[in-house]
Amino acid sequence: MAPAFAVGQVLFLLAFVGYFVWGVVVLCLDSAAMDAPCAKESWVWLYALLVIVIPTSLGTVMGCIKGGIAAAGVEDKVPSVILTLPPPVLMVTLAILGIVLWSGMTEECGTFYDTTHAQLIVLFHIQVRLKSPPQEFLGFAFAWPCWFANF
Repeated sequence: MAPAFAVGQVLFLLAFVGYFVWGVVVLCLDSAAMDAPCAKESWVWLYALLVIVIPTSLGTVMGCIKGGIAAAGVEDKVPSVILTLPPPVLMVTLAILGIVLWSGMTEECGTFYDTTHAQLIVLFHIQVRLKSPPQEFLGFAFAWPCWFANF
């Protein structure tokens, strides 16, 4: 069972790296979408950038903070909520923002992105679906015992 699980983890990581690289390439190739006529109202390019960069950066920063706390030997003095709460809150915020942006997009703006920046709009749709609130609330449901364990 363990080798199958390890293979699954490797495949998942490869898929994530592929998705991340594809997202960065799409952002670079479709950077002209920042100056699109409906960019101020739709924020498609900016949202895609935020969802690619911020969670990855936050994970890195939180890992460094956790390592620093462990190196200082003060794990028992820092509540676990400090390290576990920021990522789910960020994900729920990005999910709500994505849903608001997608639902507020006009028909003309959607057609514009479909015809001129197709990969960007596909990336946007994937990101909004991946950040959907049901998935984020499942994360809250499974993580809440860790948050309140040290109070």
